Amino acid sequence: MQEIDKSVKKLELALTQAKVRLDKIHSVKLDEGIVKSLEPHFQAIREKIEELKALEPRLLYKFNHLWTREMQTAVYLVAMAVYLEREEMAGLTDIENYLGIKVNISNDSLDEFKVTIEEYLLGLILIPNELARLAVNAVTTGNFGLPQKISVFVANLYSGFQLLNLKNDILRRRFDSIKYDIKRIEQIVYDVSVRQLVGKDDGGQVLAGST
Repeated sequence: MQEIDKSVKKLELALTQAKVRLDKIHSVKLDEGIVKSLEPHFQAIREKIEELKALEPRLLYKFNHLWTREMQTAVYLVAMAVYLEREEMAGLTDIENYLGIKVNISNDSLDEFKVTIEEYLLGLILIPNELARLAVNAVTTGNFGLPQKISVFVANLYSGFQLLNLKNDILRRRFDSIKYDIKRIEQIVYDVSVRQLVGKDDGGQVLAGST
C-alpha cells in the first residue's frame, strides 16, 4: 500500500510538470517546438509508470482507486499531444507509444498492468474543455483558422461518444458536459466568421510552423 502511494505521488508530480508545460499553448503562438518540448516529460511519465508496473499487478488493481485519476490525466496529455501534432484523436497505439502501457479493452486482464477502457475514455473527455480554451486563445495570437479545426474535431469526438452505450455514471456526466464546450467553440467560430478574419492568419495550422 505504501509502495503504491509513493509511486503514485511520483507519477502525479511528473504529470503536473507536463501539464504546466502544455499550458504554454495558451500564451504563445503554436509551433512544432510545443510537442517536442513535451517529450522529456513523457519520458519521465513512462519511468514513473514503470515503477507502478513493477509492483504486483493484482495488488495494484485492488487499489486502483489510488491512481486511476493519474492514468486519466496521462491519457489526456497523450491525446492533446497527438492532436497538436497530427490533428487526430489519440488511438490505442498512441497510448502505448507515449506511455509504454496498453489499454485493456476487454477489462478482464489482471496479469498485466494496463490502462482501463474507462480511464482511456475519461481521458479523452477532458480534451474538449481544453480545446475550447485554446480556441479562444488562438484568436488572440492571430491563428483565426484554428477554432474551425477545433470545432470539427470536437464535434467528431462527440459523435463518437454518442455511439457508445455509456453505462458508467461518471462517463455519462462528463460526456454531457461536452455539449457546453461545443457551444463555446461554435460561438468563437461564428465571431471569427462574422468579422471575416479567416484567411488573415498563418493558414490556420494547428502548429503554426507546420506545413
